[in-house]
Amino acid sequence: MLDECHAHSLELIARAFDPKIPPLERLQRYVELGHETQARLKQETGHMPGCPYSNLSSELSTQDEVIRKRLDDIFQDIIALIEAALKEAVREGALPGVDPRASAEEVFAYWEGVVLLAKTRNDPNLILKLGQNTLPLLKPAKNAPENP
Repeated sequence: MLDECHAHSLELIARAFDPKIPPLERLQRYVELGHETQARLKQETGHMPGCPYSNLSSELSTQDEVIRKRLDDIFQDIIALIEAALKEAVREGALPGVDPRASAEEVFAYWEGVVLLAKTRNDPNLILKLGQNTLPLLKPAKNAPENP
C-alpha cells in the first residue's frame, strides 16, 4: 500500500517538477499543488490530512526498520527532484553559491514542517502563506560549488 501511495504521489509531484517549467517555478508549483491537494481533501473530509509519509514516519520509524527505510527512500526521491531543480537554477545563475543538495534537504524539511503546522491548524491556506518563504531560505553556502 505504501508503494501504491508513493506511485500516486509521484504523479502529482512530477506535475510540479516538470522540466519544462523553469526550476524555481517548480518549487512554487509544488507548494501550490500541495495546497490544492490538502484543500480538496479538507473539503471532502472536514480535516486536512497532512503528508501521509510524515504521519507514518512520526508513528512508525522507531518501531519498524523496514518501514523507516522505505519512508526515507520516499523522502530521498522527493529531495532528489528538489535538488535537480536547484542544480539547474544554480547553473542558470539564479542561485549563485547555493549548495543544491543541502538546500534541497532544507527545503524539504521546511515544507514538511509547514504541512505539519497546517495540519495541526486544519488550515491548508497556511501552505500557501508559508510556502512563499521557500526561496528566501536559499542562501549561498560556505564553500558551495559554483556549478554542481
